[in-house]
Formats: sequence, structure tokens, C-alpha cells
Amino acid sequence: MPFGPYDLDCHVVVELFDDQLQKWIMLDPTSDTYCVNEQGLPLDLLEMREAFEKGQEVTILVNGRPLKKSDQRMLKSYYAKNLFYLKADCHQTVDFDGEMVDFRPSHFDITSYRRANLKYRYQTLKNMPEVEVKLLEEAKKAMETFVSDDSKNVRVACLKKGQPMLAVGY
Repeated sequence: MPFGPYDLDCHVVVELFDDQLQKWIMLDPTSDTYCVNEQGLPLDLLEMREAFEKGQEVTILVNGRPLKKSDQRMLKSYYAKNLFYLKADCHQTVDFDGEMVDFRPSHFDITSYRRANLKYRYQTLKNMPEVEVKLLEEAKKAMETFVSDDSKNVRVACLKKGQPMLAVGY
């Protein structure tokens, strides 16, 4: 998810566990890509985030071949923008139960972010003539009924080296 609450764009990818490598790997079905480090080892989302933060080399591959330089730059910028914090279903099932977990920098005020984002989404939808009434009503209800539940915050300091992040279920 992006840092700014006024950025309505985000990106969904898949992480899978590779038995041979004994690690998680990010796959992007939208662009048919995955990322590797300087040693050619596939990266998971947290490894990608850390590499971007530290300015380490990340190569984006499609069918095992690097993208051309201009596409590398564009997609790296896009991934970096959307790796500010991560959000996932707690239970990966067919019948989604609505329980989510997010991983974010410990200093990030998610409550203010979500309030600003919900308000901005509603205002944006309200000004779009082609928006369905049901969608607009859902956005308004989400904005009006949002309640932060920070009582579920659990500090996870060992996810990755460096800055602690919060794992939050809601």
C-alpha cells in the first residue's frame, strides 16, 4: 500500500513458498514478473522493501529474463511506492472472513491515514458521474463508521533486520 492517503492506486501480488529454496517468493501475475537480488535469488515482499530502502540492486524478471531498463525503472518505482506498508487476509480461504493483517512502520499513524483515505475515496467517487449509487453509499458508510481498533496491535520486531514494523489484525 502507498504512503499517501490520497493515492487510490495499490497493487496485489502473490507470495508462494518455494520448497526447493525454502523461502517465500513474490510473483506478480499482473505483469508476469518476479524480482531477484544481485545473487539471482528470488525475493519476497519484505526483502524487496528492504532492498529498495537500502538502495540494493533488484532485478525484475519476466520468464527468467530481465525487463528492458526503462521497464525496470518504471516497475521498480511502482513497486517501491506500493511497498510502504503491506496488507493481507489473515486466513487464505475461498470464503473470505474479512479478517486482515497489515505490516507497517511502527511510527506510521494508520488511523489518520485510513480516515483521510476513506474521506478522499468518498469525495472522489461523489464527483464521478458514472459511479454506481451502491458503491458511493458503501464508501460513505465506510467513512462514517470507521473505528480504529489499535487494541489488537502486536509489535513484531523480528520480521526483518532494521526498523521494527507492527503486525496488526483487524
